[in-house]
Amino acid sequence: MNALIHPLASRLFAVALTLSGTAFAQDNAEPSLLLELNALQPTDQTCRLIFVVQNGLSDGLEQLSFEAVVFNQDDIVERLTLLDFEAIPIGRMRVRQFDLPDLSCDTIKRILINGTNSCEGQAGVSLACDDQLKLNTRTPVELAG
Repeated sequence: MNALIHPLASRLFAVALTLSGTAFAQDNAEPSLLLELNALQPTDQTCRLIFVVQNGLSDGLEQLSFEAVVFNQDDIVERLTLLDFEAIPIGRMRVRQFDLPDLSCDTIKRILINGTNSCEGQAGVSLACDDQLKLNTRTPVELAG
């Protein structure tokens, strides 16, 4: 029986080390600000953009906004707009929606995050959010930066 326990204990120890290494890697992940285009909702003569933003930075955000460029199916700029996400607490996820009046969702090919308009941490300190920005989309519309 001891012959079985030793190999089993060695395997369990190896699994524990692997799992603790994974947890350590997750705890030490690079700080990031995830911006995801989660859904498009057509409404009466409006396209509603629904974004999920996850603050994985080392500071809470008192103000976050991006300049966005909407391209149509012919790769022509349809409009330039400001997306104001307001405050995003540290380690938290927030959902924000923005209406684009007089625009059909099926005419949008791409949304370019042209740059950060404001990214202010605690006490109004400006942060360099562009460097930590990660983009994702769950829609047919490309989200680029």
